[in-house]
Amino acid sequence: MLKNKNQGFLLILVLIIISMLILLAIYFVSFIVTDTKITQSHKLATQTYYLAEAGIQDAIWKIINDPDWYNNFISNPTWQDTLERTNVFGENKGYSVSVVNTEAASAEITSTAYINLSLLSSQRIIKTKIYKSSIASFPEGNSLFTDNQIYLSGAIVNINDSDIYSNDNISVNFFSTLNVDGSVSALNQITKSWTSFINASALHSANYPPPPTTIEMPPVDFDSADPNSFKNRADQIYTQQEFKDFLDINPTAVLNGITYVAGSINIQKGINLIINGALACDGNFKIGVSGGKFWLPNSTISINKIGNNPTGLLSKKSITFDSYLDNATIDGLLYAGNILKINNLLFSLTVNGGIVAHKLDISSLWQTITINIDQEVINSTLGIAADSPVINIEHWEEEY
Repeated sequence: MLKNKNQGFLLILVLIIISMLILLAIYFVSFIVTDTKITQSHKLATQTYYLAEAGIQDAIWKIINDPDWYNNFISNPTWQDTLERTNVFGENKGYSVSVVNTEAASAEITSTAYINLSLLSSQRIIKTKIYKSSIASFPEGNSLFTDNQIYLSGAIVNINDSDIYSNDNISVNFFSTLNVDGSVSALNQITKSWTSFINASALHSANYPPPPTTIEMPPVDFDSADPNSFKNRADQIYTQQEFKDFLDINPTAVLNGITYVAGSINIQKGINLIINGALACDGNFKIGVSGGKFWLPNSTISINKIGNNPTGLLSKKSITFDSYLDNATIDGLLYAGNILKINNLLFSLTVNGGIVAHKLDISSLWQTITINIDQEVINSTLGIAADSPVINIEHWEEEY
């Protein structure tokens, strides 16, 4: 009788253990499946993003090379058209692109890419604004130009012996001080918080009439077929991965002449970047960003003028100087086709040259930014675009 009871107890215990093992197996299988799906989704999202970028480049190529598209783009302010590609780089992969003129020679391009697999699907949308500029040079005596707003927060900005201009608003906030030897001009509004100050020889805007006239953003020819483009004049050309590998083995990285990077640049702690000339990239440029080995010192950047050659840091998209940057000395031009963002929490910044950006955003803990105009540097760096390229990227953004 006792033996039967023990056998029954052992049977129940075995069943409990087996049930627990089954539950654990189900959990681990579910965990592995979920992790695999996440990995596949991330991979799919990346592929879809580049597919959407291919759609943007496809539309730009068609505007440049298709006579009907080009003539409509430059002359018809209400022109719009679409193109669609299916089974691009594989079955059930494609994109649709719309091009809508906002005015003559200025358009917004929207590319929607998709990848549809049996169990997963992904969609990405990229928008960009393009234009064909009719101007050849930067307005003399202007060391800071933005096509969109200038926004200051907790910043001290000194503009020596020159003017500043915005095609939109200039906003000075949170105990900021803007000192300008010349004039401050904004096509729309100049505003400041009650804790902030603007000291200038003159203010010109819609709320400080008369407002200035519209000035187109000076163009830079990054990578057209023209022999004067930065890519064609470059002394060295890197892919995004090649430049990353170069920084990994050269923590003090010295670049001489014109360097062109096809892709984005992301510089974390421990890198000292020295540019003797110009560095141009057709992606985003970021330095002093979080991540990497926390025990390494903060990154630094130094740009040095060499003769009358192009000098500076130029990005077709955005430039970010982030909080893990210890020192930044710029003898050259900072040019950002999208946003120039400066988070100078612990470092001061001196620019001997000029700044041109679609938008300028400065967030600081009352560190000083000083801009000393160097018209020669501005003209020599922008001068390679004296014959405006057919297409200039004005703004670039992405959506999921």
